[in-house]
Amino acid sequence: MQIYSWHVRQTIEAELQQTIHALRTLKNKNNTQNPEPLNMSMKHETLGALLDKSDQEIDTLTSVETTTLQGETVERQGKGVKDLLNSFGSAKEQDSQDVTVSPYGFGLYPEVPAELPLATFPSLSANHEILARVWIKLHAEGIKARGVNMENGYVYPVIPGIAYVKWKEYERPDGTVRYISSMLAHPSDGVRIATIRKQKGRAFTEADIPSDIKLMSFEEGAIDPYTYLDLPR
Repeated sequence: MQIYSWHVRQTIEAELQQTIHALRTLKNKNNTQNPEPLNMSMKHETLGALLDKSDQEIDTLTSVETTTLQGETVERQGKGVKDLLNSFGSAKEQDSQDVTVSPYGFGLYPEVPAELPLATFPSLSANHEILARVWIKLHAEGIKARGVNMENGYVYPVIPGIAYVKWKEYERPDGTVRYISSMLAHPSDGVRIATIRKQKGRAFTEADIPSDIKLMSFEEGAIDPYTYLDLPR
């Protein structure tokens, strides 16, 4: 039984490292200028699995914002996710039979894999269409994201075992301590990290992150969707 468990852990670790390598390859391949923001009021948008999002200083550490998997109601920017998904589905039912080309100038719609039920067209907005297109392309390239998230024009795949973080530092008598000041992660990983942060309080550091959760900086994990999809800005 222990041998089997070890094998499973090693397999998961190998798959996660392959995914991280693939994401870094994308970053290197598409490392161009910052994407120009679209004319949207929302800076944060998500398709698929929602992310835990934390943006807290070391002096005010509390548990991270709790989010849930797709389909459960979570308020964001004044509109519940359930309402968003319902309206998203209604738009699809009304228009999908006739519309095959993006109304936002992105060309023909790609084929939607059966595994990505929320990556559908037409989309509620240009940003949502971009998210769907990125999700579909990631899936085709073997990166099995549970969802996709947009922060300030960049796209971050939602992948269990990977957390996108922003680091800050502070000084202690025994040296410099690096800590997470902002984070995007799959809900299950976010809950685990939040629990540890709550237990540790101000003593929480990078060393307290579970070894099966790999950390990537926001800069390292960011995907420029226009470059990645070869779309005009």
